[in-house]
Amino acid sequence: MRGAARLLIFASFVGQVLHAAPVEPPTLLGSAGFQPSAQHPFGWRGDGSGCFPGAAPVTEWSPVQNVKWSAATGRSYSSPILADRFVVVTAEPNLVVCLQRKDGALAWSLTVTPAALADQKSRDAAERYELPKDGSGMAAATPVTDGKTIFTVFANGIVCAIGLDGKQKWAACI
Repeated sequence: MRGAARLLIFASFVGQVLHAAPVEPPTLLGSAGFQPSAQHPFGWRGDGSGCFPGAAPVTEWSPVQNVKWSAATGRSYSSPILADRFVVVTAEPNLVVCLQRKDGALAWSLTVTPAALADQKSRDAAERYELPKDGSGMAAATPVTDGKTIFTVFANGIVCAIGLDGKQKWAACI
């Protein structure tokens, strides 16, 4: 009986597969009707082609044209990142700036200094650091996030984890 039940289930499964409706091609990534799915996920460069068919990005801008908001953050070579409802960037010499994503208003800023380090040896090493000779400064590295914590690294070796509330979770010197 058990063998017959397995065979019946298998036959039923095969019958469903053979008579299944054909799969329609997905809506192209970047087009208005695209919905991510297990078969067609949205990820790095979407479908892997590097193209977004149907996309119409802004190609011209000025200080007033096609700008939703702007904010002064300080000098830096780092790129801004998105973390929840915030835009985060580092600025010279040791500043982490967090802006509201909707309007560019300052949410918080945090100065990361050697004093944040736990041991004297690390504090001494971070304080003795000389600025890069290429002019890139201390805050050239772009921060990263896991969506809950922002991680920064400065040229003097200070690595810092900061919560989205602007409170430092930890700091270390590498």
